[in-house]
Amino acid sequence: MKSKSNIIIKSIVFISFLILFYLIFRYFSSDHKSYHFTYILITISGLIFWIGIFFLSEDLKQKILLVFFSSYITLLSFEIYLNIYGHYKELGTKPFIYYKKYLKADKNFVRPIYPSVFSNNKQELWRIFNFAEYSKEIYPLTGISNRPTLMCAESGFWVTYNSDRYGFNNNDEVWDKKNIDILLVGDSFVHGFCVKNDNNFSAKIKKYSGKNVLSIGYGGTGPLVQLGQLIEFGLYKKPKKIIWFFGEGNDLKNLKDESTHTILKKYMHENFSQNLKSKQKEIDKILLKILNKYIIKNEKLETDKEELEKGKALFLKNIIKLYNVRKITINKLLKIEQTRDEITKVKKLAIERDLLDRNPNNLKNFEQIMEIALNLSKSINSELYFVYLPTYSRYLDVHAHATESQMFNRKIILDIINKLNIPIIDIHSKVFKLEKDPISLYPYRKNRHFNKEAFDKASKVIVNNIKEY
Repeated sequence: MKSKSNIIIKSIVFISFLILFYLIFRYFSSDHKSYHFTYILITISGLIFWIGIFFLSEDLKQKILLVFFSSYITLLSFEIYLNIYGHYKELGTKPFIYYKKYLKADKNFVRPIYPSVFSNNKQELWRIFNFAEYSKEIYPLTGISNRPTLMCAESGFWVTYNSDRYGFNNNDEVWDKKNIDILLVGDSFVHGFCVKNDNNFSAKIKKYSGKNVLSIGYGGTGPLVQLGQLIEFGLYKKPKKIIWFFGEGNDLKNLKDESTHTILKKYMHENFSQNLKSKQKEIDKILLKILNKYIIKNEKLETDKEELEKGKALFLKNIIKLYNVRKITINKLLKIEQTRDEITKVKKLAIERDLLDRNPNNLKNFEQIMEIALNLSKSINSELYFVYLPTYSRYLDVHAHATESQMFNRKIILDIINKLNIPIIDIHSKVFKLEKDPISLYPYRKNRHFNKEAFDKASKVIVNNIKEY
């Protein structure tokens, strides 16, 4: 009579052979040959181990099986946890599904409408509609005003804020203050992605400086739109300090697109203005029309059920394959996701990206914009500071081939700012480079905006590096 132990072991060996055949098939049909070859060797080693178990005593077999299944159940539980944890990591990728849930609770809720939707970029994610048709006479540079706004959820919870009278993320009463000490200019980092309002740059800089802070930062913007925001909304408050945030990950790329738009290009002539402060009602009307049509009338967004089904399928697939557990154990230990081919590919793409971003016209436009910003700040007796924000990709192992100054045209950008004698506050060298594990300063260690610890540390550095009043 066959023992139960032998039946279980034979079943494990049979399943292992099926896995081996699958891996061999994947080896010949996939580009990731080194990845699958590693797992072929691991599976063969497992087969040899389990076949060898047949020759042991029944008592020893039972003990080994007990340890095996106990370990497997532990790993399975951990995989389930990582998948649930991963669900919260991916909240920010499904904004419109969650937005509709917020709308049910409060019909006043809106989503940010980024200035880039009016650009000439045909690859823009939002271009299900031709948004330029909604606004031909003006180019909106802000969001919808005086409304509860659902922003993003990169840290596992949804961030909301009440937009001010011009659609920015401020307490509205700050616009009534006679004196603004510090004005913040920038993209989504300055907008507040994706931390609660008491943890963003505006709140932290106010806390550590004890000064009045006004933010005109908005997501998806590049240097030219930011110059427009400074002209339209910032200069008239005559701030004592202007802090200009530059995100190395995409600001040059955004500028390349912005520089092709007829209205935006006019900001490179210092006397141009759209007088947007007096047109907020018109802007709100345009943006609300876009939001309502994009959310309510576009059938492509009715994907709640599809997303749920996809999520369930992925959840089950990950559990069966112990995907996340293997990713943070075997894959990381053996570095099998960082093959030489992958590093070569990443290096090639990085070089191509940086080459496109640093075309002569783009760099010339960037320098001109910063020179205009400097002259404008001097015209109101304000001091301009340039804050250099690093991007997540800089700290990945696959980028270890690149020097600090090569990536994202860092040296070229800083040389331009130094040439203009604008003080630089380098968050890469003063915060992230000093960390043993810089990736820990990003939510869930993913390619996103800073977490609250990073915002806090960067804000301290900024306050400590601006001159006393």
